[in-house]
Amino acid sequence: MASTAELFALVNEGFRARLDGLSSDQLRSPTPCEGWTALDCIDHVLGIYYSIVNTTQPDLVDDATLTPLERFNRVAPVLEGLVDHEETASIMVNGPFGPLPLKQLVSSVVLSDTLVHIWDLAVATGGNQSLDAGLVERAFSKMAPMDEGLRGPGLFGPKIEAPEGADLQTQFLCFLGRPAGDHQ
Repeated sequence: MASTAELFALVNEGFRARLDGLSSDQLRSPTPCEGWTALDCIDHVLGIYYSIVNTTQPDLVDDATLTPLERFNRVAPVLEGLVDHEETASIMVNGPFGPLPLKQLVSSVVLSDTLVHIWDLAVATGGNQSLDAGLVERAFSKMAPMDEGLRGPGLFGPKIEAPEGADLQTQFLCFLGRPAGDHQ
């Protein structure tokens, strides 16, 4: 079984791939997140990453003058390193459901949130909508028991019924209120 650090590196690889080569027009495209553009989605993910990193490195600040890919490349490796080291992995960090050790917050919330936003970003920008099947299975199994706790403003919308015979990615996205059809 892969470690949290390995899984986080894998989800970051997927997010990075969706950021690579985005144009300013694509950044203004709407996402499946109501009222959000692609840039809003990116800013959301980066805001979470910087917030966690700033618990140990307050001088690392987001620089909006950089491209989204450059901004991501500044913070993602730092957060990956924090997850991978015993001393920092246990630092308490405020999360959406209260304080958690850094590694647990990344494992239980950040991985899944970033994964679904990979898809949101791909839909908005015409990118590859396929998600890593292992990450989808893991995220779905962790999120399904929290069902009603995931719904509400600033969280996920109501579930959508998945089409009969839908693959796991479509079931996962529909569970999170995403109108997932065929993915490319």
